[in-house]
Amino acid sequence: NLDVRVEELESGYIFIDLAGDLDAYASREFKQVVEDLITHRKYKLIVDMEKVTCLDSVGARGLLSALSKTREGNGDLWLIYDKSPVKRFLDITGLNENFTTFKTSRQAFQEVPKPR
Repeated sequence: NLDVRVEELESGYIFIDLAGDLDAYASREFKQVVEDLITHRKYKLIVDMEKVTCLDSVGARGLLSALSKTREGNGDLWLIYDKSPVKRFLDITGLNENFTTFKTSRQAFQEVPKPR
């Protein structure tokens, strides 16, 4: 099960709050949310993964795909996590090197580049 909450911020950035498992079963839902945002030309995504309880290779592939699509639109995808299983998985696989990450949403909102 994956709970996905999407909020458009005043800055124009999109905040995506995930809770549950981002795995082979649930990654389709995340992928659909990202595709819908891209269709509406929303390319700057901040994804809070602190409440993600499981991340597998299919879920990680979904994150990489989302990152690629946002960058194609001249945007980016930032991840928020500190002690969740996401950190362990991305650190072990080295995939963390692909993302700009933050430990808290507060840090992300302060440090993500301001829109032009």
